[in-house]
Amino acid sequence: MKNLYQWALTLFAVILLLPLNSCSGGSGRSKVEYIPFRETKDGQWGMISPDGKVLFKEEFNNEPTFAREGRFFVRNDKGLWEMYTAEAKPKKIGGEYTSASSFNNGRAVVAEADEPVKIIDTDGKTVKKLDKINNKVVENVSLLYGGLATFQTADSLLGAIDREGNCIIEPNYVGLFRGNGFFLAIPSKYRKALQENEGLKGVKVSVLDADGKEICQLSGDKYKDLTASDDKIIASQERDGKTVWCILDTKGNQLFKGGSKIDSIESVEGENFIYRNGEHVGLMNLKGETLIRAKYSDLTFDEDGLLIAMTQKGSEGYQHKIIDREDKQVGNETYSNIFPFRAFDGQHAIAEQNDNDYILIDREGKILPKLPDMVETGFSDGDYEIKSNYIDYTALFDAIKLQTQGVDGISVGEQASSVIARLAGKGLLTKDNDEHPASDPFWYDVRKDISYKKKVNGIEVQFVLAFDDYPSRGEFAGNGYQYAWNDAKTTACSAIFSNTDKLEGKTDHLYHILTKKFAALGKVLKENKGAKLFDLGNGKRVIVAHSKDEVGVIYCTAEFAQNFNYDEYSDYEEGTSNTNDSVSVVTPYDEEMGDEEDQITVDSAVVDY
Repeated sequence: MKNLYQWALTLFAVILLLPLNSCSGGSGRSKVEYIPFRETKDGQWGMISPDGKVLFKEEFNNEPTFAREGRFFVRNDKGLWEMYTAEAKPKKIGGEYTSASSFNNGRAVVAEADEPVKIIDTDGKTVKKLDKINNKVVENVSLLYGGLATFQTADSLLGAIDREGNCIIEPNYVGLFRGNGFFLAIPSKYRKALQENEGLKGVKVSVLDADGKEICQLSGDKYKDLTASDDKIIASQERDGKTVWCILDTKGNQLFKGGSKIDSIESVEGENFIYRNGEHVGLMNLKGETLIRAKYSDLTFDEDGLLIAMTQKGSEGYQHKIIDREDKQVGNETYSNIFPFRAFDGQHAIAEQNDNDYILIDREGKILPKLPDMVETGFSDGDYEIKSNYIDYTALFDAIKLQTQGVDGISVGEQASSVIARLAGKGLLTKDNDEHPASDPFWYDVRKDISYKKKVNGIEVQFVLAFDDYPSRGEFAGNGYQYAWNDAKTTACSAIFSNTDKLEGKTDHLYHILTKKFAALGKVLKENKGAKLFDLGNGKRVIVAHSKDEVGVIYCTAEFAQNFNYDEYSDYEEGTSNTNDSVSVVTPYDEEMGDEEDQITVDSAVVDY
């Protein structure tokens, strides 16, 4: 079980996992109506209901998702999800999706190629397009669970929406973890503290109700670990050099404080919780009474007081059985694995008798009659993270301040010392130490260009600045070198986009968008297949260049533009690779550059804005 701090460090990658890393039960999802299965190892997939009724056999080459609310998804030969009706002869409806989740409360979350994430109904019709929420670009959305879904914005902030796409929790958090009827939330102001400090030190964790209203705050200085579990919170404290585990309600009141026999608390359900003592787990209640001593390798809460118990069986692996909360076995059989009742319809479970042998059992542990051979069953709800590859180019250009005067708030002709001071103040220049901060001229006497990176709207952008002289100089004086600023100015400021992540395969398109944009702002002075020079009429020039793996926008002086090597881009062919690997923004007429080992890159920071 990972704690809140561990989850927070990985941000949204784990936020989206059902059920958002809480230990709550399965009541938030619609019941599974049909389960994928196939009768032979290389056979096609069919569907069977949890009570053993075969819907169809040998129908799909690829594994379908569970069928919920009369619908399921399956990938086609192109790797795209298609939606089908759950009937004897399935009908395809809707579109083709790069990401898709199964249905819950009449809604599913999907994404089509080059389109924003959207919510659809069971007819495949769009309920809400989630390109922006509260004027923030949406990057990822979780599957719907209990009528709610979390989302991540392009600046890596988290919020939550309802089934109609209405925002119920503003995207103001770097951690958002769901329990039953509440959330644990880490406000964005603690982003830096989470990155720099160990654990939750210095962090105030907010407890939010289902409407996003703050119930209370929990101090990370008091609690080392925090985990949402059912309608309660698992926490740990350091006392007298020992870790003490406890259980809180959503108002922060302690309901239980563990003793020496509890090494950790794994999950809570109602008045009972699973605890670990050494290598084994058992069951206890909030009064501190032991219901099942710690003797199992693992325990999982299931429907109506049942549990799935796992015991190591020598070198043969593990065996599983169904027990009640008095440790009495339900049925007489043990299995290689049991997939719990609450994962399906609450009345039936899947048991694995051995490799390639799956069966359905009822609440009494009895095997259902007349089952087909099931050598494999599917357990997918589609994608837990619905990720868009859509790019709003207007929003991207606005975010990096791509204007007629420059980029990222930096213009051609600015004093190098002023530009460096601004960038250092934003934490973008990482060449610093206790003696020499990033704004110190000490760092800038060996190279006439600097670079830094930002993640903007989910896209990593590299900014490169070239100067007409070294920004600083070092002179020997008395006890050593003294450093001072030169009167250097920017001759070029640029934004470089790489053929990676959301831009993969889209650099051709980006190049054409950029050249069209600047053609509308000025006139073309020079061009070839992979580069164009524009005069914007303000005494400045803009070069748009397309290399093998990058597209660059370079604001520059007329002299820089005159000396730029356009021939490097003349053999570019759309959809193919040309000979050069990157867009060069280094001052082309600089003959005084030092050897490679002296040409340090000032920084390599990637900062989310």
